[in-house]
Amino acid sequence: TYGSVKLPNDLGSGGGTASTFYTGGAGGGLVILKIADDFTFNGDISADGATGASNVNYKGGGGAGGSVRVETENLLGAGGDITVMGGEGAGGNGGGGRSSLVVLTDDSAYGGGSLNSVTVTATGGVTNALPAAAGTIYMKGPADTNGHLTFNNGALNYSPGRETEINASEVFDSLTVANSNTGIAIKNGVSFNM
Repeated sequence: TYGSVKLPNDLGSGGGTASTFYTGGAGGGLVILKIADDFTFNGDISADGATGASNVNYKGGGGAGGSVRVETENLLGAGGDITVMGGEGAGGNGGGGRSSLVVLTDDSAYGGGSLNSVTVTATGGVTNALPAAAGTIYMKGPADTNGHLTFNNGALNYSPGRETEINASEVFDSLTVANSNTGIAIKNGVSFNM
């Protein structure tokens, strides 16, 4: 997992290839939506990494999750799911991607949605063979100063050396580690404040 937490702008990397016929999964894509008015969200946005191809002898790796960044004045609708999951791979799972959702204006007077109407999943590949790092989930509503950062790698087992990396100084209103199976690595010289 790499790139900016608050302004994700990176494609996911492809998984390692085992042979000509057993390739690694493609990395997740990049979705950026900057909406000047209302965003009616009633569905799904996905930038997931793909599963690597494998057989008994050759094991392709899963692709890393990509990035989804949404910035809107008002969030309307029933909500939905945003996923930036890493792909599965018998040769190693892809790490989770980065997701950022920023709502600038309070829309409660208009009967609009809220950040609670959106579910974000940024787990690494979901097989336990070679667990991957979680991605990041950043959300900022109109009442927030610096937004909220969440790490959640679901039911994956934590594996040393596969931590989610924070590579730039950041300030957040809160930090949530929603699953004890998540490791976080903060690079030297980087400050991480709440």
